[in-house]
Amino acid sequence: MKTRDAQRKADVELVGRALDAFFADYKIYPFGSTAGEIKSCGYMAVQACPWGEGPMIDIHNVTYLKKFPVDPQAYKNIKYIYTTNSERTKYKICITLEYTGDKDYKKDIQCNWYVNK
Repeated sequence: MKTRDAQRKADVELVGRALDAFFADYKIYPFGSTAGEIKSCGYMAVQACPWGEGPMIDIHNVTYLKKFPVDPQAYKNIKYIYTTNSERTKYKICITLEYTGDKDYKKDIQCNWYVNK
């Protein structure tokens, strides 16, 4: 349980670094999909990137992340969720922690830990 939570935190921090590199180039973050995916895949980098797939690219096909991580328990429909503000100058990636003793655990909410910029 603690190991999976540590992996979740490391995963979203990795994605956060890729998003920060994208922001450094474009001064905005990629759009988010209604399913909580990052829209930076496929032709012209406008398709939603399913977690566990990739790469995260820009319109010039520059790769920011080779493959998106996926929650260690994705088979239980536990997902990472990406959102941005309307100006795309801030983002949040939410995860669900399992270990209720984690100092960052927030009770009674699905997204009980997140990376926020």
